[in-house]
Amino acid sequence: MAHKSGIEIDLMMYLASLHQGQWFGFDNSGNREYENVVIHDDTKSLPTKAECEAGIIQMKKDWNVEWHM
Repeated sequence: MAHKSGIEIDLMMYLASLHQGQWFGFDNSGNREYENVVIHDDTKSLPTKAECEAGIIQMKKDWNVEWHM
């Protein structure tokens, strides 16, 4: 779902917010879903699917608060 600012808050945005650099990507299926995440940096680990979903929800809440200020 797109935010009012037009920015899509999704799994990719959430994961990118966790660490600097290109630590993750997606397999060649073309689907940017949890099951298709590939870790490129072995010093990083993938949060659970539930943690990712909660993180996305929190980011959306934070963006909505920020947008209304």
